[in-house]
Amino acid sequence: FTVRRWLDPVLDPGELPDESAVAAAFARADLLAPARHLVADGFVNRREQLLKLREFLWGDGPRPPLMLSGIGGVGKSTLLARLTLQEHEKKGQRLLLVPIDMDRPTVNPHRPHSLLIEAVRQINRQHPERADHGESLIQQLRELGARFAVSEEGRSFETPRYAEKQVEWMQNEMADAFSAFVGDLLLDPGQRALVMIDTFEEAQVLGSDVAGNVVRLFDALGQKHPGIRVIFSGRVRADEPAWRAEELLPGAPWILLEGLDEDSALALLRAQLADLRPEPPDEVLSDELFMTASWGQLWAGGLPLDLASLYEGEARQRVPLPTYAFQHRPYWIDPDPVDVAAATEPVTLK
Repeated sequence: FTVRRWLDPVLDPGELPDESAVAAAFARADLLAPARHLVADGFVNRREQLLKLREFLWGDGPRPPLMLSGIGGVGKSTLLARLTLQEHEKKGQRLLLVPIDMDRPTVNPHRPHSLLIEAVRQINRQHPERADHGESLIQQLRELGARFAVSEEGRSFETPRYAEKQVEWMQNEMADAFSAFVGDLLLDPGQRALVMIDTFEEAQVLGSDVAGNVVRLFDALGQKHPGIRVIFSGRVRADEPAWRAEELLPGAPWILLEGLDEDSALALLRAQLADLRPEPPDEVLSDELFMTASWGQLWAGGLPLDLASLYEGEARQRVPLPTYAFQHRPYWIDPDPVDVAAATEPVTLK
């Protein structure tokens, strides 16, 4: 903006970009910066999953949200970053990116409207010309959210069915308002708004009721406007009984990032080892001890490793650790004896 103002008195008005266009360009650059950082070290394989994501993004007709899940460190965020960069480079203005991270302090899983407010803020940054409309929508969502909270509390009172109907009605109102706001930007049937909700485990660990409210709200967005696509990404495994993907939303597409091909596994291992290696001179480890400790940390973090291959060709035996005390005999360390007489003598201060 400073450079533009410098050039304003020198160049003709038609030779300078509009300030709102400059602001939108900076907003998109900021939006893509985390994705570029994630894939900076190279992106290996995951070709099959990328194809599924592209088909989900650009396929015809309304789609329910897609569930992307897997253990921590398996590459969910990197996969979405790669999708974001590739499709933005190919489609440009035909793709509206709306990333939402559920561990942000402004997002509350118990209040699904807070995710929509965060989405509106992301869109306002990319389309400053729509900021006034966006702020009006944020106020509307806050009012609906307050009524939603009251109805949620009413589920445990005398009329839970009535309160449930109220919740459904308000979710529908929120979805109508947000989809209309996005619809004004998606004027071409080939345009898409991609809402990516990362760290979804923040809602999943709170139970199926909390996670279900969020999923149903964003499912309604896709039903209201066929150009809206929603992806939920979370590190908690979606095959746990408490919140299976099909229980949260029956029929929703689901991608589970589980096994790693050899190239992906090596790339992940290199990245993990670079983070785990202590900087000198705090600690000096031999290569063998460092590798063993690193493998142990990766295994403890949930990464499936073939630990037997570490000792291939060697005679090794697993020794179970005892889970009980052998002898219940404490051995206390006696304190040094204290000279009571000396301790009680009066002290004269000079």
